[in-house]
Order: sequence, then structure tokens, then C-alpha cells
Amino acid sequence: MKEENTMKTKRTLLFLVGFMLLFRISILPATDSLRILLITGGIPVRYHKTLVPTSLYSVFQQQEDFQWDHASLDEAAFENDIRDDYDVIVFFNRSDSMSPSAIKHVRDFIESGKGVVILHSALSSYTDWDWWWRGVVGGKYQIADTPETPKSGASQGETISFRIVADHPITEAVGSFSLEDETYNGLSIQPGVRILYRTDNPTSDGPVVWIGPHKTSRVVVIQPGHFKETYLNPHFRSLLVNAILWAGKRKTRNTQGKDYKMQKTDIDAIKGIVEKAYIQGIHGNQDEKVVKTGFHRDFDMLVKEKGRIRKVDVDEWLAFIENTAKVQQPDLWKSKASYDFQVVDVTEDCAFVKIDVHKGTKHFSTDFMLLYRFDEGWKIVSKIFILW
Repeated sequence: MKEENTMKTKRTLLFLVGFMLLFRISILPATDSLRILLITGGIPVRYHKTLVPTSLYSVFQQQEDFQWDHASLDEAAFENDIRDDYDVIVFFNRSDSMSPSAIKHVRDFIESGKGVVILHSALSSYTDWDWWWRGVVGGKYQIADTPETPKSGASQGETISFRIVADHPITEAVGSFSLEDETYNGLSIQPGVRILYRTDNPTSDGPVVWIGPHKTSRVVVIQPGHFKETYLNPHFRSLLVNAILWAGKRKTRNTQGKDYKMQKTDIDAIKGIVEKAYIQGIHGNQDEKVVKTGFHRDFDMLVKEKGRIRKVDVDEWLAFIENTAKVQQPDLWKSKASYDFQVVDVTEDCAFVKIDVHKGTKHFSTDFMLLYRFDEGWKIVSKIFILW
């Protein structure tokens, strides 16, 4: 009887231990969770219809592998060493300064190789801390004029095109897109940054997403982020999520289901068509066969004349160019043509190209082209232009 009771006791203990272990595992965060500290607050900033876009929080809430904390006071958040507590800090604050101890803990975190994401208003934080804005962020928004740095500017309600300018895990996961938000200009962007996205909006300096210059930490800077609607935009949500993942040394994920590699293939194909049919065919030797490899048979160039639009087909255009090259401006047309793609944007079977063309040292034209994808490939179907 005593031996039987002993066996029952052992089985009970084993059951309890197993239950406790199971319960402990179930309540502990997953070991592969990305630990994030979100910093907001500081000097009050009136965002679009709210102090802090609450839609920002939903981006974090919907990521199952994000284990995140929120602090509205950076001084309190960095009171202690947080290197063992978090993998990434997301700054969405507006603060001028911190205590020496808080500065030390932030610097220790970054120097240890942990990740940082700088979001919108955080570009105007700690602007007197050179190590921070020069060596970590790679830029700053200057709040007020100083003898060294003029005040930066901003414009709300602007259409921002996120045009990819560098191959990177973040751009591969997100692709190109556009939205309405706030642009900054007059930022002190440093030479050591790696720009991922640019916009052509004239109220912006151009770079809207870049990688900071720090050698140890992965730092991602995202300039827009003023409107609450921005954080509801699926493309921007994907951008923010993948910036955090990459900063935390995790694999980025294609949350939009967009095949960036296919998009990149299309972009390369479109550039090839424009280079061959337009640059080589029109600006090179006016070879009709070469031109018609890229221009659709129903192509029309839209020419603005005295408030009206005149349509010019490929044959009429070629005849005009040949006459200009031989009779009117032979020296100019003998100059070697160079070019710079400003925008190549693809959506399904439609594409848009903006390209600058130079002849010798002269900026000759800025051309805006529309393309469709046909069974035989991409074709230029329309064009407008500015002659300089």
C-alpha cells in the first residue's frame, strides 16, 4: 500500500510539473518575438486631427510577432540600460534634449548593434546632439533658424510618390506607391546615408526613406507620417513593418502580396524599350525600324499649340526630327544624347516614365511617356514633353 501511494504521489508531482511548464510556456512571449519600444510624446505636435495618430498603434497591434511597449516620456524610457529588453526602438517623438544618463543609455543601445526607426516628427528631436543627427539619423529637421542652419520647412496635404532608387530588402518587400501626407524640405541630410525612396514633389528635398550612416546599428528613417490616414494605408503599413523588421535583423515580408521581382523585371524592360526606341531611335540616328520596336502603331504625341492639342503620330514625328537634324539644328543633333530616368512607375499592365534628355551639355527635354503591356511586350502609346 505504501509503495502504491508513493507511485501515485510521483505521478501527481510529474503531472503538476508538466502542467506548470506548459502553463509557463503558454504565458511567456515567443522567443522569436521582436521586442520593440515605441517612443512618442515630448513637445506637443498637432498632427492631422489628433496629437498622435492612434492608427499608428494599430500597425503594431496587428503584428503577431511584435512584442512592444509604449513610452510617452523618453527621459523615463531611458532611465535604465535597455539593451537586454528591446531589439528595436521606434522614435515618433518631438524632444529637444535628454539627461546625460538617458543619452548614455540610448548610445549604449545603438552601439551594441540594436535597431532604430526614425519616424516623421522624430527628425526634429535632439537636433543639438551632433552624434545623434549626423552619425545615427543622417539628417535633421531644424525647428528654428540658427547661424549655422536655416529653419526647415513643411507642407501638408502633398501627394508623395515613393519611388524606389535602391535595391534593398525593404524596397523588395514593399514596392513603389504614393499617398497624401506632409513633406519636409531644408533637411540637413548627410552624405553617408543610403536613400531607398525619393519623391518628385517639389515641396520635398527628394529623399523620403533612407538608411542611416551608423556602422553598427541598422537605422531606417521614414520622413512622412503626419496624417492618421497614412497609417491606414496598406503600403505605408508594409513600409513601417518592414523597416522595423529589417532594423531588428529579421527577414522582411511581402505583406502586400506584390511581386517586387516581377515589378523590377518590368521596370528594366520598360527602360530598355525607352533607351532603344526613343534614345537610340529618335535622338540617335532616326532609324524608323528601331523606333517602331518600342512605339505602338497607334502612338500619338500630344503637342500643345495655342491652347489646343495636336496629335502627332510616329511617321510625322520622325519626318520632323529628320528635317530638324539635317537642316534646322544639325550641330545640336550631332551632339551625343544622355538621359536620366526620373520616374518609372508600373501598375499591372500600365506604366509611366519621366525622363530627362541632354544633348551635349544642353538640357534638351523632359519627356512624360505612357506605356501599355501588350502580348508582344511593353509599348509606348503616348507622350507629352517640355523643351528647355
